[in-house]
Amino acid sequence: MRKQKTLVLLFIFALALSLLPQSAFAAKKKVKLNKKTVTVNVGKTVKIKLQNNKKKVKWTVTSGKKNLKLSKKKKTGVTIKGMKAGKAKVQAKVGKKKYVCKVTVKNKTNKSSVATQKPTRKPVQTPAPTGKTSSQPTQKPEAKAVELLTQYDDAIVAKTSTALSERNLSFYTLGQFGKISVKLSDGTNKELHNNNNIQESSYSRFSITGVDTTAAGDYNATLSYTEGAWSNTNTVSKQIKISVAEEKTNEQYSYISNGEIAQVNAIYSTEQSVHIPDTIDGAQVINHYCDIYDNPANKQIRDNQITAITLSKYLRYIPQATNSLFSIGYSLDSSYSWLSLKEINISDENENFSSENGVWFDKDKTVLVKYPCAKADTEYQIPNTVKEVRGGALRNVIHGFRKIYIPASVESFPCFEDDYNVSNLSEIEVDGQNKNYKSQDGVLYSKDMKQLLLYPFAKQDVSYSVPEGVDYIKDIIDVQHLKNIVLPKSLYRIYGYIQVENVYIDQTYDWYQSQQNAYHWVLERIIWNNTTIYVRDSQLRDYFMKENAEQLEKYHTTISEVYNW
Repeated sequence: MRKQKTLVLLFIFALALSLLPQSAFAAKKKVKLNKKTVTVNVGKTVKIKLQNNKKKVKWTVTSGKKNLKLSKKKKTGVTIKGMKAGKAKVQAKVGKKKYVCKVTVKNKTNKSSVATQKPTRKPVQTPAPTGKTSSQPTQKPEAKAVELLTQYDDAIVAKTSTALSERNLSFYTLGQFGKISVKLSDGTNKELHNNNNIQESSYSRFSITGVDTTAAGDYNATLSYTEGAWSNTNTVSKQIKISVAEEKTNEQYSYISNGEIAQVNAIYSTEQSVHIPDTIDGAQVINHYCDIYDNPANKQIRDNQITAITLSKYLRYIPQATNSLFSIGYSLDSSYSWLSLKEINISDENENFSSENGVWFDKDKTVLVKYPCAKADTEYQIPNTVKEVRGGALRNVIHGFRKIYIPASVESFPCFEDDYNVSNLSEIEVDGQNKNYKSQDGVLYSKDMKQLLLYPFAKQDVSYSVPEGVDYIKDIIDVQHLKNIVLPKSLYRIYGYIQVENVYIDQTYDWYQSQQNAYHWVLERIIWNNTTIYVRDSQLRDYFMKENAEQLEKYHTTISEVYNW
């Protein structure tokens, strides 16, 4: 009887539970991505799902935007298509919550597969081996570095109060070793660094050990170079001499020296023309740059007053400051000094560099190192021996040439800057035989006309239409006359910025959505300051106005719809 009563009570309890709504005892399921990492081949697609989501979601590519494309964006998922090998991140934003999936895009693998077929006849007996091995094609192993080679074996650095790290020490001294290369296992040499520029490596791959920069003296140190990445690395090293020296000052110079090599840090002179000495205290001066002051006591800097400079005949290198598009320090290409410089002279005895008509080159004139900021040529023809124009070579050339000719020999030309809005450059002309560059209407493009690389700062046109087919613009900024620009449908990315009064965008809302918000990069790269942005598509206009209302108002920028321009 008692057992029967218990069963009845259990039955009633179970019946009551079944009548309750599911939400009364089930916890709300958490919104999450079904995958946090995915891999997809170029040209293939993969889907990721946002599980348990019922709210509006915004799918975006937060990094590696050129590597993939998003489509079929829904509350519950998105389709990812691989476009280019590399890494990327896809983000789903629901309210303030963000869900990120890491994507690896790989190139297609061409695997040669042999189809398995049913035999159509009796198998033939394989003859016995003859003892000779058949020659099979084998993949040639990649040559590895086996020896580190340098042009010079010594360097000098100033004593510091805090010890420099191995990486920082290499940063400050690497150029002093001149040309650096590695001998490979196949017997060939690969150049890593020369006294003009870092080529196939970066400073982070070099290190110097065995030196304490807080204590003056000569050190038998080790210069190392590491190739490869992660667990697959290979390091080669070389013994070198590093001297740590305390700075000395006299009436003419501040310098460091070990008796063999020296660096001049400052020259004290009231002249407009200065000469970095060839030697000091019997030591060869190896650096190209130093500040100019009126005297050791006052130290009033005079770099901007110098019109001519003669460099040491023992000059070895150019510091990292002139290796990049942007100046890192106060150097001959710096935006902060040397704006009166008209002439750079180098002795014919120098084994690394030369000068011609006041312009600085490497020894065989394949590299244009620096064109003086105030040199007064109306036109400049780059010599047809030049292959590379350095990043800072034409920086802030003030009141100088209006036209520059780029010969067929040039393989690398910088998209330089005009920090002071004083450039006279109005036209660029490229030799028709040049394989890398092309000019049209005085504007510099890549040879295939897909990239606009340099719009002349003083070009007289008020309006300019970027040709259809261009998908990349370096930047159009600090221009003196341009007020209106028409951007083509093909445009995909602006690397720098565009700064004009009126910008015309020939795109549609549907295109914008299909290109995984790529054109949003373009809008972000237009400097909004009393700017009017014109579009053909009212839906696109309304979308941008809604998304950027606060910024548009702040910078007095409007987006208008027009149908003809």
